[in-house]
Amino acid sequence: MSACQTTIDAFIGRDFKNWIGLPDGCVERDITKEYSFREGAGATLRGKTQVAYSFRVLSHPGFANGVEFYFSDDKLQFLETEFWSNDPDEYSRIVALVGEPAHRLDFHWRDWCIPSGICLWPRHGISAGLTQTGLIVCMTVFPPCTREVFEQRYYQISGSREFRRPNYD
Repeated sequence: MSACQTTIDAFIGRDFKNWIGLPDGCVERDITKEYSFREGAGATLRGKTQVAYSFRVLSHPGFANGVEFYFSDDKLQFLETEFWSNDPDEYSRIVALVGEPAHRLDFHWRDWCIPSGICLWPRHGISAGLTQTGLIVCMTVFPPCTREVFEQRYYQISGSREFRRPNYD
């Protein structure tokens, strides 16, 4: 099993025990061979520099909306899922494993902006979006980086994205 697959499986299994971030260089072609994605792909812009990503969704029984795999330059750039947990103690368990977040940012989710709702651990490649009730409604993982790189490349500054039709040619 590759480092990419091991890390992806840890994320899907909600296992941050030995988490060090998403590895660099996970090739899209290898990932799409290993996992069975839903039909079609989407496109979105993320970060302050509006980086263009395509994304595919992996259905999984542990995630109501599946797990989104974001690609750019033929490489996996980050993973994200909504409704990470309905357990109010989940955030505390993550903090026990990786420590207090290094930064708090405004959380832009759907039609809302929750001040300081993003808990960011850039050295671990983790971002958790919390509601006012403390539930994690969005979890994002990426390669370890700085806050500045996170803001430029991965930060969700709007709620819009586009789905494309599957290519049946």
